[in-house]
Amino acid sequence: MSKATKRKHVQKELLSQEYRVPEDLNNIVKITQNSGNNLHQIENHSGEKYFVSMPGKFRNNIWIKPGDFVIVKPIVINTTDKRPQQLIRESLIPP
Repeated sequence: MSKATKRKHVQKELLSQEYRVPEDLNNIVKITQNSGNNLHQIENHSGEKYFVSMPGKFRNNIWIKPGDFVIVKPIVINTTDKRPQQLIRESLIPP
């Protein structure tokens, strides 16, 4: 699949879905800082800050900036105190 075709499919997937309430462990969070290497610092509803990683299908196809709201899904890693999370959906609410 060419780069342009992949970008088209990823953007279509994100934009065609209706907005819905996050399920199970998914949370709506605010991006507070871009840390590089597809890592972003987020702040949840209780004010705790974590880092999220952006999955490969979003990299170079979707851009997010501080102030955007996204849906994240926790991933289990026992080696750190802070729970890393994975971005699963780009901007929910425009700033």
